[in-house]
Formats: sequence, structure tokens, C-alpha cells
Amino acid sequence: MDGVAKTITYVLLFVLVIPFYTMVRLYTQSHDLLMLVVPIVVSLALILAYLYRPQAYGLDASSLHVFRSIKPLVIPLKSILEVKPITTKELGFGIRTFGVGGFFGYFGKFLYKKHGSIWLYVTDRSKMLLVTLRDESQIMISPDDTAGFLNALQEKMRH
Repeated sequence: MDGVAKTITYVLLFVLVIPFYTMVRLYTQSHDLLMLVVPIVVSLALILAYLYRPQAYGLDASSLHVFRSIKPLVIPLKSILEVKPITTKELGFGIRTFGVGGFFGYFGKFLYKKHGSIWLYVTDRSKMLLVTLRDESQIMISPDDTAGFLNALQEKMRH
């Protein structure tokens, strides 16, 4: 994860410790189940974000893979039209329409002024590749070795 994602993740987890501890302590005193609703709902949301975060990227003879604990993504190479490096400046202004914007990475649906709607599976915004599919949809990934991954992907697409 890049520095911003790490900071957001650690700060959010730290900030939630005190209210969670307080609500659980109040529950043990009052036995009012309503005291547990917020910690349970927030904990489930955090667990889901953790499970859906992009963990790694891979290539095989016929597919690009985005590995996640839940619902890994497999993109057939024949459905890829173009792959190119992209920067946050080149993306332009963007908003998260349905996704996570820094907690364990950046993933989900985002809308960018210059590129439209993009599915992000990104952990480091300084190492992004924009993948355009033949159906004109777009995804973004961030392998650690961006240049090496791009070269390997382009080589596999040629064959």
C-alpha cells in the first residue's frame, strides 16, 4: 500500500478502538444489545473491505488475475484492448461512486473527469496501469513492478 492508504488504514483502526471499547464496556454494564449494533456493523464493513482488497496481480497464458480473498477477478487477455501506465494527474478529478478510497487500498467503482468510470483494484497510486477492455470498460491495477508487469502483459497479449 502507498503511504496515504497506510495512514488512512492505521488512523481509522486506531480511532475506532476507543469508541468500540467504550460501547462494549457499556454493554457489559447495561446488557443493552443496542450498544453492540454499531460496533458489529462497522466491524463487518471493515472485514468486508479487508477481504475485497486487492492482494496481488498475476498473469497466465490466457488471463490477467486480480487476487482477493473474496471474488478474485479473472480477465481474459483476449478481452483487453490496451494497457498503459497512468498517473493521478492524468486521471483528473475523481470521485468514489461505490468503493473504498484508502482503507486497505483503493478499490471499487470510481468516476474520473478525464476517463469516465473505472473499476479500481489499486494499492499504490504511484504504480498504476489503466487496462481498457474491448467492451470499453476500464480497470486499474497497481503491480509493484509496473514496467515489468506491463511488458509481460503486452508480450502475452501478442501471442
